[in-house]
Amino acid sequence: MKKVLSVILLFALLISLCACGSTDAAKDITIDDLIGAWHCEQTQQVIILNTSNATLFQYPISIQGTSTPPKIEKKQLVVPGMGTFDIQNDTGALKIVCTATEMVAANTVFEKCEETITLDEITANSWTNPTTGSTLTFENGMYTHTDSSGSSFSFETQYTYLAGDTYYLPDVDIFKIVEDGESFKLVGKTWGEYLTLDAAAAKAASELINMGETAKTELFEITAKEYTFAELLGKDNTTKVFTRDVSWDDAGDGKVFMIVKFDYLNLDKREVDLVRDLCITVSYKDGFEFASFEEDKGYLFEDDINGVFRRTCLDSGGYVMALSPLTSGSFFVAIPVAEVVSTDAESPISVRFDYGENIKGNAPVSKSVGFKVQ
Repeated sequence: MKKVLSVILLFALLISLCACGSTDAAKDITIDDLIGAWHCEQTQQVIILNTSNATLFQYPISIQGTSTPPKIEKKQLVVPGMGTFDIQNDTGALKIVCTATEMVAANTVFEKCEETITLDEITANSWTNPTTGSTLTFENGMYTHTDSSGSSFSFETQYTYLAGDTYYLPDVDIFKIVEDGESFKLVGKTWGEYLTLDAAAAKAASELINMGETAKTELFEITAKEYTFAELLGKDNTTKVFTRDVSWDDAGDGKVFMIVKFDYLNLDKREVDLVRDLCITVSYKDGFEFASFEEDKGYLFEDDINGVFRRTCLDSGGYVMALSPLTSGSFFVAIPVAEVVSTDAESPISVRFDYGENIKGNAPVSKSVGFKVQ
């Protein structure tokens, strides 16, 4: 009887050992079924299997690559130079489990990534971060990241990887692809949230504040009170907004001044210099912009009991328009814009205030608010 029980126990043990490794449900799996991206959420590792090679990387660095094709041997996935993996398909969801490699811990489980967007859909778009003003563009097989100061770098797109809902820029950043209404957005670990240019424009338009209202942030409050257009500034062409007994240059060929009167309350815990720390931009139609820092005849004005100060936005001439914390003032900005902006009564026009410490010196934008003109 004891011998019979021993035989039964031995037989049961053999069955259990045979059940280890790749499962019977995976016996019909071919290498074509395994081609694609595999992700381990816990370790943040990704394996990209192609017909001719494979790459293993862990955010954000590529740590192993092979030029030898992956293959199936004895019901296991073998990636030469990388490791051997059991194939599991018990629940109908393919998984590969690492038996042991130098790069991946034993029993690490990788799940097949399901694409929510194609790589072509990513590279066909230009992307922007509405908060920082940085952009991510794709052209001629290269991707280029440009920050708000204009500083940029480029790498070849072929070295980026799409793994299901994750887009990897090795050695740079990792983006989660998130549905955003009828579009998608890229949410980076380092770079933050990027929208397509169309989605960013729609988002900005939806967040615009009406003229006459106050935009409130933790750093400032701005009230864009009124606006007008003028060919000249001063007594030769007075306006309802700007009436001064002075006369300066015209706005330039084919241009007029757009003059905006605004109040500014400094809620930052430092003294603010509006000449240095504030950039004001007129946006017209589909992407035409006229910025106070970029137009050589843009002016910033300040009223006080001693008269009117004016300084170009490009060269303050040493004059500082300073506001201490919790103090406010009234100002005018005059920005040269294309004449059509003043005559087009239907196309969208807005005014954006970008704030940042020494933004004039290419410092990043800390906060932006926009006002709807029409």
